[in-house]
Amino acid sequence: MFYSSLARQRYLLAECHALAIGLEKPWGGEQIATNSRFAVTGLPIVIPRAPLPIGKDDFLRGHFEFQFPLAQDFLVAANFFHDFEAVGGFRNDIGVEIRLAKLFYPRPASK
Repeated sequence: MFYSSLARQRYLLAECHALAIGLEKPWGGEQIATNSRFAVTGLPIVIPRAPLPIGKDDFLRGHFEFQFPLAQDFLVAANFFHDFEAVGGFRNDIGVEIRLAKLFYPRPASK
């Protein structure tokens, strides 16, 4: 089983301008490598391997996000995150995500 919790507080400073802070805590997601093979270079022998557990996704991550308009119908958002504690094979100490969003406004009704 995999459980995940995310708490975020978002402040809208103006239309399409926003700041957010939050905490994320998932636990229980086990990462497993499957369909792997063991081969020695130069030898024609290939041995299939059983599924191998790599680790779990157990971490506490803090987020800081901001968003601003790039044009009238485009938004740019960035999310900076930091892992405070992590258990498992895949850990991101510090990361950045950048998103671009297109807004589609409805056409005015014809008269």
